[in-house]
Amino acid sequence: MTRRMIFDVESVGLAGEGFAVGWVVFDGEQEVSQGLFACAAQAAHGSAAGASWINANVPRRLLYPAPKDEVFRDTPAAMRTAFWNAWQEAGGREIELWADCGWPVEARFLNHAVEDSLTYRSCPSDAVVYAREMQGPYPLNEISTLFRACRALGHPVADVPPAEPHNPLEDARASAKTLLLCLKALGISP
Repeated sequence: MTRRMIFDVESVGLAGEGFAVGWVVFDGEQEVSQGLFACAAQAAHGSAAGASWINANVPRRLLYPAPKDEVFRDTPAAMRTAFWNAWQEAGGREIELWADCGWPVEARFLNHAVEDSLTYRSCPSDAVVYAREMQGPYPLNEISTLFRACRALGHPVADVPPAEPHNPLEDARASAKTLLLCLKALGISP
């Protein structure tokens, strides 16, 4: 069985900073863990148009998570670090990391997570900084690319809609289901 982590990020517009990240980890077809972290959306940088869009589309509890909530982090950087640590605990580069569509939001989120370590001043040594720089996903797999390939090869795979759109945990779970359908259609063992 292949171990995979599928993640999704909500950001303040396509070019803005992430304020919520959700993920699921699968061993083969079995979901084995999940997680969600968020910070107040107003703490993340982005355009006015992006802020307007998220206010109209993202669930309120993710825009303004309560500080007592276990998903809450004080800043976007703290949220990215919490995700990075969860990814490392799940296996880091030893597992496949998947995004529904990696560019621009998820790729930018991961890049910021690496940059956070480059500017972190209390690192005990350059080795810690270099480690995060070299631990990034390779490759960052894209479900949308696999989905398009399935369709181009004549496999009628359906895109699975999320139970609650723009909730990154539910988006990641729906993306994982789409991924499993694509793998099966291509004859690849999940």
